[in-house]
Amino acid sequence: MMYLWLQRGCLVFHGSVCEVNGKAVIFMGDGGAGKSTLSYYFTKRGHKKMSDDLAIIFKDEKGEYNVIPSSIKQNFTKESIDIFSLNSETMDKMAGEEKYTFFIDNICNEIKIAAKVFIIEKSCIQELELTKITGFSKLTHLLKHIQQIGNIKAIEKGSRRHMKMAGEFASVIEMYKIRRPEGKNTLKEIYKIVVGI
Repeated sequence: MMYLWLQRGCLVFHGSVCEVNGKAVIFMGDGGAGKSTLSYYFTKRGHKKMSDDLAIIFKDEKGEYNVIPSSIKQNFTKESIDIFSLNSETMDKMAGEEKYTFFIDNICNEIKIAAKVFIIEKSCIQELELTKITGFSKLTHLLKHIQQIGNIKAIEKGSRRHMKMAGEFASVIEMYKIRRPEGKNTLKEIYKIVVGI
């Protein structure tokens, strides 16, 4: 399925997406950074989930970047199951990983304009750190989280169309990095930051 989105000229990133104030907010980060946990926290606060693990973005005829809803499953680590006091026995275990998944109800199945990207990182710090990402660093962060580089090269055959699209997206999207303390539940604080920007 991802290959089809790439063929149709979409940008596909590793990230979770929630609807906030009628627009799409994208959470990116390395595996285990807390993207899925954070997006689930948003659904518990009344926001709708658009996707877990994939952020599929396309540019429309007006030049706006939109996010396509793509997944109604929610992924959990053992740590996030404990945070939300959930029962892993009612979930499907993901093959080869210490992760669990189940279908969620609070979903958005409409295309939404991409509003902001938040890069989530775990770190050996005591308090949350918020940094606005500007300039070329925006593209660097996006490229780090792009999906299926091998397939992109095969589809493009040297045209570099995907790189150009990523550069254009980076030039218009607001981006922030949130570094969170490792081993500390900061969901409430991150939520306040995201909805407050």
